Amino acid sequence: MLNKYSVTNDAVLEGDSANTPRLVLSFAGVPIDTSLPIWRLSIDYKINFSVFAGHPLELAVRSYLEQLIRTRSASYTANSFKWLERLALTDVKKSVLEALQVVGHVTISVYESFGHTLRGNGNTVVAFKSAFIRWYLWCCDAGISEFDEDVATELEAVMLRSPSRGQAVLSQDEDEGPLTSEEVESLLERLRIAIEDEAVALEPVAAAWLMICFGMNSKNLRLLEEQDLTEYTASDGTQVYELRVPRIKKRKALERSEFRTRTVEPLIGKLLFKVIANNRMRCPPSNDFFRDCSGIKVSYSRPLFREREVRKDAIGTFFERDAYRPRKYRPLFALQYIVKHFGLRSRTGSQLHLTPRRLRYTLATRLVANGASPREVADALDHSSTDHVLIYFNAGSELVDRLDRTIGPILVPHAQAFLGKIVRGPHEAERGGDPNSVIAHKSKTMESLRKVGTCGEHSFCDLYAPIACYTCRMFQPWLEADHRSVLDGLLDTRDERLREGSDPKWTKVNDRTIAAVKEVIAICDQTLAAEAA
Repeated sequence: MLNKYSVTNDAVLEGDSANTPRLVLSFAGVPIDTSLPIWRLSIDYKINFSVFAGHPLELAVRSYLEQLIRTRSASYTANSFKWLERLALTDVKKSVLEALQVVGHVTISVYESFGHTLRGNGNTVVAFKSAFIRWYLWCCDAGISEFDEDVATELEAVMLRSPSRGQAVLSQDEDEGPLTSEEVESLLERLRIAIEDEAVALEPVAAAWLMICFGMNSKNLRLLEEQDLTEYTASDGTQVYELRVPRIKKRKALERSEFRTRTVEPLIGKLLFKVIANNRMRCPPSNDFFRDCSGIKVSYSRPLFREREVRKDAIGTFFERDAYRPRKYRPLFALQYIVKHFGLRSRTGSQLHLTPRRLRYTLATRLVANGASPREVADALDHSSTDHVLIYFNAGSELVDRLDRTIGPILVPHAQAFLGKIVRGPHEAERGGDPNSVIAHKSKTMESLRKVGTCGEHSFCDLYAPIACYTCRMFQPWLEADHRSVLDGLLDTRDERLREGSDPKWTKVNDRTIAAVKEVIAICDQTLAAEAA
């Protein structure tokens, strides 16, 4: 059963038996029967899927091709099948089986085995390898268990090193690269409105916010449960929302055995509690109990994003406890709902292509642009090693350089970098009575939070506080706050990274912020000196 925010073109119409057609609505609006050995895609194109019968990755290849049928032309789908068909070769299949038996997921060795089967000119080899990587990344986004996020990042790095593919990502390709600033702002604007719009489904909005803020992939979202969200009042009266995010580690025998706790913006925390309230209204906790296969009374898990109807295929099995766990493609459907409901467009005017991976890539590049270190980016994406995030810094360096060449001659560097309004304290500030509006800076020397101003933005803000606040028109610095500690921290971080040999191109991204902080300090000093005189 489709959830209420799925779209017709995403539907797979399944029967109850192997003899019933499995119909997928194609991009051209024609039903394609994928239950047959031969798939007729159009009058000119067909594929022989029987080569994958009994293959350990049959479902992963089938699901990917069905998605291409929905979203791409018949020729593109047929070519993709031709490229992926080498997975069925004996040596590659053997490599797949070995990887699944040893570590439980498809490894780089499978990609290498796939590459060893290729013959032909350079363009042909690149086409085949790129098809493999696109398939792997999609399977990771879809949350298919045989695919690993760290391997996906390594393959993404391979793609970036390819001249043609790398240029597409670095130039913010409309389908595969990080979102442009305009696309991000358009998306955030619609999502801010959606929080208070009763005509918009809450769950896809909440899921989209979590993917934007934390770069969550499909499986992270599907494993979240209501109990993972907590709320408490800090000593200064501030309401704090925290979310335990399940870590995705394929070598762990048990899911939800490790977590990373993330602080959630109050507006998003309240939205998630609304999702929980809706869940409990539809299905009260008193209905959570059932008898398992042994007759023992057990309670259903309560996923944060749950299916509206129990998954009948799980009833009476060892997995009945997770009968309300959302299906693999639910997060992708959520993003498709957001795009279609708000009519989001890419910079070329076509419908915006939005996936968990693009939002994850966007988060990483924006962190780099805000001066985050490799360790900080790895922590944000929940990678166990910084090795998997260095590619974002390479991409960030070239992207900053390109932006400098594009807009540098037009703008006077750092002119009027500070655009906000200095106030004496929270009593003079817009939203000054709201404790959630306070902007604080962690001093390295004092190892404590120093309050430096107030945010006047009434809706959710995704800026990297307090680094990005000083160049924001909604920021209201306090007259006697310790802005020098903010400046010292920025300068120390920049100098430290330059000493470590970091590319000076991307260390420049905070120069405008540094200029803005200096302006604030100068204005405060002048004001206080004039008052003292």
